[in-house]
Amino acid sequence: MKFGIDTIRLWSHSGETRDVNFERGRINVLSGSSNRGKTSLLHIIDYCLLSSTHNIPHAVINDTVAWYGIKFYVNAKELVIARRSPHAQTVSDELYFSSIGELPALPQANANSEDIKAILQSEFSLDSSVILYGGRGVRYGTQVSFRYFLLYNTISDDIITNTTAYFDHQQEDRYRVALPRVLDLGLGIDSLENIEQRERRDDLNRAIERLEKKKRVISGGRHLFEKEARQLAASAAEFGLIEEVPKEVTIEFLRDVVKGVPTPEATGEDAKRLSTARSKLFEINRRMRRLREFSDEHKQYKIALNITRDSLKPLDTLLDQTSQLLKTDLFDDLIDSLNVDLKALKAATSTQQPVDTQVTAMMTELTEQKEEQLKLIESLPKAQKSFEDTIQLVKFVTRIETKLETYSTVSTDSPEDYDGEIERLSKQLEGMAVVDVATVRNGTVGQINDVALQLLSEAAGAMDNYANFLPSFNYESKKLQLRRPKSSFIENVGSSSNHMFLHLFMFLALHEVAIDKGGKFVPAFLFIDQPSRPYYGEEQIMDEVTLKYSDQAKVSQAFQLLGSFVNRMRKNYSAEFQMIVLEHVPIRLFENVPNVNVLPEFRGQNALIPSHWQAAERR
Repeated sequence: MKFGIDTIRLWSHSGETRDVNFERGRINVLSGSSNRGKTSLLHIIDYCLLSSTHNIPHAVINDTVAWYGIKFYVNAKELVIARRSPHAQTVSDELYFSSIGELPALPQANANSEDIKAILQSEFSLDSSVILYGGRGVRYGTQVSFRYFLLYNTISDDIITNTTAYFDHQQEDRYRVALPRVLDLGLGIDSLENIEQRERRDDLNRAIERLEKKKRVISGGRHLFEKEARQLAASAAEFGLIEEVPKEVTIEFLRDVVKGVPTPEATGEDAKRLSTARSKLFEINRRMRRLREFSDEHKQYKIALNITRDSLKPLDTLLDQTSQLLKTDLFDDLIDSLNVDLKALKAATSTQQPVDTQVTAMMTELTEQKEEQLKLIESLPKAQKSFEDTIQLVKFVTRIETKLETYSTVSTDSPEDYDGEIERLSKQLEGMAVVDVATVRNGTVGQINDVALQLLSEAAGAMDNYANFLPSFNYESKKLQLRRPKSSFIENVGSSSNHMFLHLFMFLALHEVAIDKGGKFVPAFLFIDQPSRPYYGEEQIMDEVTLKYSDQAKVSQAFQLLGSFVNRMRKNYSAEFQMIVLEHVPIRLFENVPNVNVLPEFRGQNALIPSHWQAAERR
């Protein structure tokens, strides 16, 4: 993705301007003393690119500047964004925007952040389909912002020698959550088309799961209905609405029960007689049902006795042959006892017992009584007195009607009704081509390692004892490590110089892989704050310090690495790559490196903020 900074402009409160210009496709090196405002250039770029916070120092810089602006190019466009100076820690929502790259003499607010963001989102090829999956401090579905891809573009003074963090803003939840998504898209591991296909696949899986669940619910609901329907039928039998519960209780059967409930027509004496007759019918039905249950249990009891009797059949044979047996003192007692039991079992299991006769007689009598009551009920006007009172009837009928309504779907739908739709969606699912991101990621990590190895070989002289080690990009921890040759052992790298080079190797490798994959999301731009930090130390130790020869060689090696990278991008990929590098070292260490553009040094009176701006502010 073509991207770079042409100009950073500051406007004073009196309307004066201060420009810092950069060349495209070059390594723009700004060297100078400390406290001249060099590092603030990165903060200004970040602020103009719609940051919700700012790190611009108030003393000297923010207090003297009314507006900050950048002229930059993105893809085929030249744009300008200017933003009013923040008040304390509150960023300004006053913005100037030019779609033709025009830097105004004095900005006037003409746009809002949402409109500008929409334009930049489009230039970064991002739309609403590119979302974050959620995490700490970030809700699922949050749209990926173009600002997250700027993580590829800065090696700030906070991280250039950091041993654990290789990307800026990792203390902020949203950037930390976004980084894996940014890496996958930026490095071509994932794509918008694949995201769309994957989301379509997930939608189909969810639809199939819903249908399968509904299918299970209907199947289980039918079983539940059958159980509750039998309970309702049993209650209807208890109340005398039906004589007995049928083997299969259907919805139609329950509807007939409800329809058969009489409507209130009779009054007075007839109603009382009808109510009494139905109460008696209810009691008769209840007694008949219990007698049938008793008769069934008695039959089971007799079956059990028959089994026991059969087990004693050898006793008959023994009794027939008693004269031939050698008897002991206990023989007669044992045989007599068993013989008594056998006779009792034969009597108990005879075909017709008194209890059977009694039950039959009682059932006959109850049947006659039932017929008598049915004739009486048939002869009387019908009244709504199915139970002891009308309220009980209404409650029971309402209960049946509620169940009928609840399970109406069960009677019309069947689990098989969903099989066709499930099969149709499954065929769509089978026909989808979704790229396995995990497999592509493994291949991309290998490509990053290959590029990083080439970079390490170029700078082998600066890597001391690690020159023969192999780079290993750790995707999980998002950093570049070194592995011993022919081993899986990851080295604990020492020296801030080595860590600085590892940062350079990783970022240059990421950019080369991104460009090789099409570079759709990653700006071809890198801002590096003081790669010589491991050799100079803190900023207060300035150019008065003379670098050791070996340290000078390492600084020069770092710039040679950057210069050859810009050449390779242009030669191999026809890609224009811009860098802005801040430094404190003498310019002789890098001025002869190809592709380096040395900016006027910030020394003496030359600084980001002109001295007369500060004097005017003090007045």
